[in-house]
Amino acid sequence: GDSWQAVNSGLPDTWYYNFDLVVDPHNSQVLYAAPYSHGVFKSINGGDTWSPINTGLTTSYVFNLAIDPNDNQVLYAGTGDGLFKSSNAGITWNYVPNGRTGNVLVIDPSNSQTLYVYGYGISKSVNSGTVWISINNGLTDKSIRAFALAPGSTQILYAGTYGSGVFKSTNGGYSWSAVNIGLTDMRVISLAVDPSNSQVVYAGTYGGGIFKSIDGGNYWSTVNTGLSGLWVISLAIDPTNSQVVYAGTDGMGICKTVSGGL
Repeated sequence: GDSWQAVNSGLPDTWYYNFDLVVDPHNSQVLYAAPYSHGVFKSINGGDTWSPINTGLTTSYVFNLAIDPNDNQVLYAGTGDGLFKSSNAGITWNYVPNGRTGNVLVIDPSNSQTLYVYGYGISKSVNSGTVWISINNGLTDKSIRAFALAPGSTQILYAGTYGSGVFKSTNGGYSWSAVNIGLTDMRVISLAVDPSNSQVVYAGTYGGGIFKSIDGGNYWSTVNTGLSGLWVISLAIDPTNSQVVYAGTDGMGICKTVSGGL
């Protein structure tokens, strides 16, 4: 069957290779996307249609998006001009001087004061970015392209690397181990953990499609119907229905499955 279907109405041409995606944790019909060189777009109907929301952004190059899991009005956009923040669900944006231009921001759902940035290594802050510490033991020679937190735990983290597959930490990022059995494409550029089951993890790759683990990364299998051969730049899971997964790709824009990729 056709597990993945394109949902691109209102978005720019689908070949653009940078698609970051986030789903509103309080309203799964609301999604935000950052297609390459076109700023930020928003959907209020589960991805069926999209509209631009760029007021206040000084650049159209938005590399990543993050939504505060505890306040769905608060969004962050990592751009070529630095970090921007919206306090009104993307209606307007304001510049946030944080000294980490180009890095990718992840917010801990259990505590919005705990932030992670990755790009050139991984750094962690427990005070909203005032002080940062490096958490790279076991990752110092890896090219980190993706990062994800296990829901309900501040200790279980995943990192996707270009060429070395997936790494997992069970101690808050202070040490990491490879978890790659069954992963036939080691160029992992996106990750997502099921918000209702931390054992279910998806990994998007650079040409190998999507892999899925149902045992916390111990073993991986492909879930690629309709996506084989594409770069899967971003992944997002519906927080109210974990069978609904979105993938941002280089050749088909944003795709959606309602069957967990199967």
